[in-house]
Amino acid sequence: MDEITTGVPPPPDTDALPPGDYIQPAFWAAICSGVLTGVPLLSEGFCLWLSGGGMLAVYFFKLMNGFVPRRTSDGARLGMLTGAFAFFVWLAVSMLANRLLHVGFWDFAMIASEHLRQSKPNDAQTREILDWMTSRDGLIVMYCFASLSVLVVNVLLAAIGAATAVRSANRPPEGN
Repeated sequence: MDEITTGVPPPPDTDALPPGDYIQPAFWAAICSGVLTGVPLLSEGFCLWLSGGGMLAVYFFKLMNGFVPRRTSDGARLGMLTGAFAFFVWLAVSMLANRLLHVGFWDFAMIASEHLRQSKPNDAQTREILDWMTSRDGLIVMYCFASLSVLVVNVLLAAIGAATAVRSANRPPEGN
């Protein structure tokens, strides 16, 4: 069979932009949002700090690369990186705050563990679960589960903030 050579060429990509650097804006925005999230009293506004960190990452992206990402998915990717970096900053700041101030998430976990250990439930199954939760293995599993939960929340909130910022930055002017 003859090869068809009169194919239609693909349309030019008018939205093509040079690839930008995602790591640096995400890193610097994560430092800002991770520190605010890790400080004990300021951590009450963690939703604001994390979604604001995603928005800040888009702003830093524009400053460093000269353009805002066109697609909302690119903003979400930038936010996900920001949230992942912010998790590690939060982890370091909250552990440091716990050691210096004896307040924060880790102190709460130890107080809750001690409270569970002192409460004497009547049910044998409940006692067995509480004994496991207050054991070394149980605390490690609970710590890993809590850390994974915080990581997921960080990534999602920062991705939402960055995607919102990209969508707002690419919105056409109101008069058109």
